Amino acid sequence: MAAPTNRLQTVGPIAVGWEGLVTIDDIRAARERIRAQIEVTACDYSTALTRVTGRDTWLKLENLQATGSFKDRGALNKILSLTAEERARGVTCGSAGNHAQAVSYFATRNGIKAKIVMPERAPLVKVTNTRSYGGEVILHGASFDDAQAEAMRLSRKRS
Repeated sequence: MAAPTNRLQTVGPIAVGWEGLVTIDDIRAARERIRAQIEVTACDYSTALTRVTGRDTWLKLENLQATGSFKDRGALNKILSLTAEERARGVTCGSAGNHAQAVSYFATRNGIKAKIVMPERAPLVKVTNTRSYGGEVILHGASFDDAQAEAMRLSRKRS
C-alpha cells in the first residue's frame, strides 16, 4: 500500500485525505466536550450471539442514549464545537431519522435553532420525534439525496 499523500480525494460526497484524519487527541477532546450530556452506556456480553457466531460478542447499548441511537455523540460534539456566531445562526441538516432526532434534541437543549430537512417519505415516528425534540422539520423530496440538497441550499442561504 502506498504512503498517504496530503492531497484530498473525494469519495462520493465524502472527502478523505491525510490531513483530515481524526487523532486520538480529537477523540479525547470530543469525549470531554460531550461528557456532561451523554449517557455512559454499558458494553454487555451477549451469550446468545456468542453462541450463534462462535465468537465472543459484546453489545454497546447506545439505544439507551436520549434519542435511542449512537448518533447523539456526533451530533452533540458538533453542536458543542460551534462558535458563538454559528450558534446564533442555527444549524441545518438533512437526515431521514436518527441523526435528525439527535440534532433536534441537542440543538434545542443547547439553545440553538435547528432546521431538519427530511425526505417526504421519512418514517412518521422519526418525523414526529424530531419535531417533539424542538427542531423545525421540513419535508422535502422523495429521497435522502433530495432532502440533503435542500438542507445544503438552506444552509448556504442562512450563512
